[in-house]
Amino acid sequence: MITLNFTDQIKAAKQNKALNKPFRTPGGPKKFSVYVRNEKGNVVKVNFGDPNMEIKRDDPARRKSFRARHNCANPGPKWKARYWSCYQWRAGAPVKGSELVDAESEAKKGLWYNIQKKKERMGQNYKPAKPGDKDYPSQDALKKAQAGEEEWDGFTIYDQSELLKLWPELAKAEEMETESEEDEFEEYKGDFLGMSIGSLRSTQSHVNAILANLENPNVKENLTESWLQGKIAVTEDYMTMIHNYVMFNQENDYANASEE
Repeated sequence: MITLNFTDQIKAAKQNKALNKPFRTPGGPKKFSVYVRNEKGNVVKVNFGDPNMEIKRDDPARRKSFRARHNCANPGPKWKARYWSCYQWRAGAPVKGSELVDAESEAKKGLWYNIQKKKERMGQNYKPAKPGDKDYPSQDALKKAQAGEEEWDGFTIYDQSELLKLWPELAKAEEMETESEEDEFEEYKGDFLGMSIGSLRSTQSHVNAILANLENPNVKENLTESWLQGKIAVTEDYMTMIHNYVMFNQENDYANASEE
């Protein structure tokens, strides 16, 4: 007769429920942290997110710039900060802020939990199900339960204390190294670059659309408006100044314009 003892699986599933769930770290060194398994199978604490920057992924230009700079098409493994930052900066999942989730209640789901509850109900009368019994788990249910670790949805922020209740040993997890201050500066610099490029492309798109429709009588008539001509002249002046500074580093033009 074959019997199965699921005690170890239940324990492992409970521990895995505490992994891959980011939480805020007000004391730093980063905005968020998350417990994950590294390439050796050891649990580590990964810190990610600049505490001095807001997540602006709803801005297409900033999101595109961030994902391009960090090569988010290939974010790397889960035990690296880049993986979690890239996942957070994907489109379609607005940040909700700090949403504390009862991790204990979330852990009370699935096959291992059901088996554990059955043992509690039946006490000494409990007998593990055998292959062929109506209560024996299906292969699909076993595979899902054995997978254990879940994927983060990208915006839910968990409560670290709740995760530690599930698995107190997480408090001893090795903390991964964070980026240097130079990397932080590049973060800001790169983000401004993306915003500037996005604005220039938007301007270019609008100008091209107007020039492509000059045969339209309404477009021609609107271009004769005096207030609009003034806006166009100012725009030309600013774009000339930007061009000269970017292409030829003519700082005097920039300085003179700032003093006006």
